[in-house]
Amino acid sequence: MYDAALRSAVWRLVEPIVAPLPLIWAEQNAPRPTPPFLALRLATAKPSENDTHGEINADGAREVDNQMAATLEVQAFGFDAGDIVGALAQRLRFDEHVARACELGIAVGRRLSLRNLTALLAGSQFEGRGLLEVEILFTHRDLERVGRIQRVVVGGELHAGTRLLPVPDQTIPEETP
Repeated sequence: MYDAALRSAVWRLVEPIVAPLPLIWAEQNAPRPTPPFLALRLATAKPSENDTHGEINADGAREVDNQMAATLEVQAFGFDAGDIVGALAQRLRFDEHVARACELGIAVGRRLSLRNLTALLAGSQFEGRGLLEVEILFTHRDLERVGRIQRVVVGGELHAGTRLLPVPDQTIPEETP
């Protein structure tokens, strides 16, 4: 899961929680909805240092998993924006949403920050903003071609008059499930 699939999973988790408020991606090139609304942004994902390697299959390939952590930034705009992201931070921990995240192949990790901000717009007009940053955990899976040993042949010579013993062909049998 990476990029498009991760964005889809995050959207499908957050959108029903914040409904009926409009939800957009922060990077989209489209007009902003009328406040209040929320904007999502996925920051750079950090891979773990250790990969998990699966069994080698009959085609000589194995799955390699890397546990990743991305930062999801949720900004709310409009009146009570701080309360909106505060409620989202709490609701993401509800059992039903934790189960939904698991179904989508992600998990909500640590809540990194929760802020109530105010932005100065034109002149002396202020807009309420709230910011929530949470860690989104997921697994990036790839297939590595490593090959497969099908046959091992052992041979050699002995010196100083020692007699050679016959060595049978060492064929590795296929495993049966």
